[in-house]
Formats: sequence, C-alpha cells, structure tokens
Amino acid sequence: MKYITLLALTLTIMASCSDEPMTEPIDFAGTYEAQLDCTGELAEATESVTISIQRGDVDGNYTIDLGDDVLFHGTAVGSTLSIDRQILNEGGDFDVVTFEGAIVVDQDGEYTFDFQHEVDNEGMSTCQSVMIKQ
Repeated sequence: MKYITLLALTLTIMASCSDEPMTEPIDFAGTYEAQLDCTGELAEATESVTISIQRGDVDGNYTIDLGDDVLFHGTAVGSTLSIDRQILNEGGDFDVVTFEGAIVVDQDGEYTFDFQHEVDNEGMSTCQSVMIKQ
C-alpha cells in the first residue's frame, strides 16, 4: 500500500508539471510609440503615432486610444489584446470608421499591432507596427 501511495503521489506531481512556464497575465495598459506601416486605400507614408491603452472596469478589458478621441475596446486573453470589429459614428454622414485588430506580445516582450480599418467606405487598409512602451 505504501508503494501505491508513493506511485500515485509521483504521478500527480509529474502530471502537474508542464513544459510551458507559468506566466503572469500581461498588463497592456500604458503609452506606446509606434510607426504605422500601412497598405491599401488609406495608406500614407509611414506614420508615427502615440497609442494609449487604459484598463477597463472589468479584468482583461481595455480601451485603446489612437488619438483624436478615436477609442476602441479590446479584450486581453493570454498574450493577445483582441479588438473585435467595431464601427464608430455608424449611421453618420462622415468619418464612419470600421476597425479591427490585435496587439500580440511575443516571447521576447515585443508588442506587435496589426489591424484593418476603413473610413467612409473608401476601401480597407491593413497596418502593422511594433509598439514601444514609454
């Protein structure tokens, strides 16, 4: 009986071990500098932007401010902050913005922001950047 208990304890310990290290949830809140590199209808020369991300009222929820009161909401799961498709000024006559994207933190701690956006049905553009936390 003693050996069965020891074997069961050993198996339990081994089963609880994982090859992946335990990581703390990523806190995306902060101010970032980024160089946007875009292609598509709204693409301009590479543009420098300041992006502010603030925690929401619920854990894992964030508000992403791209400047000029252009605010989007995202949800963090693991190392990804997902911004599901959102439309600003829907039903308005101008500046109707459609936006979706994600911010991903890789194993080296680099923040990559990929998104698609469209303004006033003028065609979709795709942008990507590396964000540097200030």
